[in-house]
Amino acid sequence: MLEQARRWATAATVAGAVGLVGAIPATAAGTDTGDDHPTPVNCFQNPLALQPAIDGAATGDTLLVNGTCVGPFTFSVDKNLTVTGQKYATLNGNRAGSTVTVEPGVRLQLSHLTVVNGTGTVTEPAAAIPGPLGGGILNRGTLTLTKSTVAGNQANNGGGILNEAGATLNLIRSVVAHNTATDSGGGILNQGTLSLSESTLNDNSAANGGGLANFGSATLSRSKVRDNWADNGAGISNADALTLNHATVTRNTASEQGGGIRTDGGTVNLTESEVRRNTANGGTGSGGGIRNNGGTVTLDSSTVRDNHPDNCAPPGSVTGCTG
Repeated sequence: MLEQARRWATAATVAGAVGLVGAIPATAAGTDTGDDHPTPVNCFQNPLALQPAIDGAATGDTLLVNGTCVGPFTFSVDKNLTVTGQKYATLNGNRAGSTVTVEPGVRLQLSHLTVVNGTGTVTEPAAAIPGPLGGGILNRGTLTLTKSTVAGNQANNGGGILNEAGATLNLIRSVVAHNTATDSGGGILNQGTLSLSESTLNDNSAANGGGLANFGSATLSRSKVRDNWADNGAGISNADALTLNHATVTRNTASEQGGGIRTDGGTVNLTESEVRRNTANGGTGSGGGIRNNGGTVTLDSSTVRDNHPDNCAPPGSVTGCTG
């Protein structure tokens, strides 16, 4: 199943990614960007127009994008920028690296955009985390993604997005879907500070952490992690600090352990959340809902039920979870 998902991601195109994700958040003409004089970027006329506009923008500028802009794109100057898409605006990485790279010190807001066809940033052979990294987005700064979609990207780690240590990533009413990582974080690999609000991670795949692999601090509020695949931790693989608040982890499938969530140390706190209808195919004790390998999992007004072959494993590792 994981290999099948990888093959899909490799063959993804802009049209395919948009079609498979479904309803892509979009903005109509005349959207209030917060800038009285936004700079128009017409990628219908010139698909390569966005990077020069980024390079020439001043601190506080808003770029108003139309059409499909072909990149990759790098935000490398220490300044605040907003990039807002008009209806169905797309940032296409052209399978030539991370579609969007946000360098340290940059504060960037992306809204009403679709980020596709990224293949990640290649690292040095001796790097701590093997590249390519961050298929769709490689964030080293402060990035807020609003009403946007990251789809059809791939990398060794962070198929959709890699949020590096020291970086901050906020997703608001956004979708990360149909991305693939050969190692960790099919949807998102987080090493920094991550916040998801009213957002969805779905149909991503990886060896570890199909939807999310967390090695930092991650908070998911009123968000969904569903229909992801992995060998371990199909929905979420956690090794640090994870909080779920009014969130759902459903219909994820692991070939080995942790259909919904797998912990490898760290803490997981669930408040008014649900882990349901997930599957681990590693046999009895593989943790269809939650596989807790030495972490601390707390359930506060939360439920873990209807998972296969069991809800939580090993028995007694999650207080309040049985079966």
